[in-house]
Amino acid sequence: MKFKTKLYTGTGSLLLLFFIIALVLMNMLEQTTVNLNLVVNDLNERIEMASDIKFETTRIGLELSSALTDHHQEMNKAAKNDWEDSQTTLATALDALKKGTPTRKRKS
Repeated sequence: MKFKTKLYTGTGSLLLLFFIIALVLMNMLEQTTVNLNLVVNDLNERIEMASDIKFETTRIGLELSSALTDHHQEMNKAAKNDWEDSQTTLATALDALKKGTPTRKRKS
């Protein structure tokens, strides 16, 4: 085989190898982007809903505690209203978490 043919074959092989590597890297980048979108859009919202559930559960406990220790009628009414709001928010977050749908709109 002539040197010229060997040179063309080697260069062509290298270009083909670089092309294949570029395709593999582009595919890996696309998969990484898909996985990142999954984490950002789905899992992050589930974490936010779980955080809401934790916050509202704590708030309900605090309101019940204050209602039991405080004997003022106005305070008890305010605590009851806060407790009902927390119950509504908690139920909404739990339902959304079970269904896998977000409870609030994302800030874009």
